[in-house]
Amino acid sequence: MKKIIPDYSELWLIISKLRQEGKKIIFTTGVFDAELHEGHLKYLKLCKELGGILFVGIHSDNLTKERKGLNRPLLNENIRARNVLSVDCVDYVFIIPSQGDVYTTIDDIKPDILAVSETTKDYANSPKTMIKLFGEDMEVITFPAQSDIHTSDLFSK
Repeated sequence: MKKIIPDYSELWLIISKLRQEGKKIIFTTGVFDAELHEGHLKYLKLCKELGGILFVGIHSDNLTKERKGLNRPLLNENIRARNVLSVDCVDYVFIIPSQGDVYTTIDDIKPDILAVSETTKDYANSPKTMIKLFGEDMEVITFPAQSDIHTSDLFSK
């Protein structure tokens, strides 16, 4: 069932149920601002091809401003969440309020696979660190950039 999860309590219930069913949990995060471009779509498809239920954490408007600058995001978090959910391979979407919540969410969800893009500055370059932080049961997969298009570059032109 495709769904935008409105709060963390429901997120934990869904994760718990899927774990009881023996489902593999794949988790990734991002801003996904402006229009979803070729790189976003290819990246999300690669995440899903890892073979499980794909959860996407959308960075909140405040978190996006902290990370990308005051002129971002172009689209609000609810529109961005709906856009990402509209991609066929995405199963669940929820909004991550702050950077600290990214790490808390990873720790709480304990995904089977944490998928990251090498373009993610926070943790893509340190899979070993992520495994040390969150446990050896979690696999960290880093994908190369899937396009020459990067939303931040569009804003800097």
